[in-house]
Amino acid sequence: MAAMKVESTLDIYLQMDPELLLSRIGFLVWRYQVSRSRKMALSIVRHMEAICRHPDFDEPTISRCGYNRSLKHWRMLAGENHLLLRN
Repeated sequence: MAAMKVESTLDIYLQMDPELLLSRIGFLVWRYQVSRSRKMALSIVRHMEAICRHPDFDEPTISRCGYNRSLKHWRMLAGENHLLLRN
């Protein structure tokens, strides 16, 4: 029996085109406005983490700082306040 490589969600997102990730973030934010669910906020957090770490994301430093600040906000909405202590 061959061992299967299990990819994390972040690994999968890092393989996506950055433009697709940004588009998905926009859609998720729109959906969050309707649902206000922590699960939706957590999905936004995971996508934003991926865009901030994506090797092909060629935005200027100022944009990266904006995404990192926004990521902290979404972590609070997702109930991941304890993660803010690490950043």
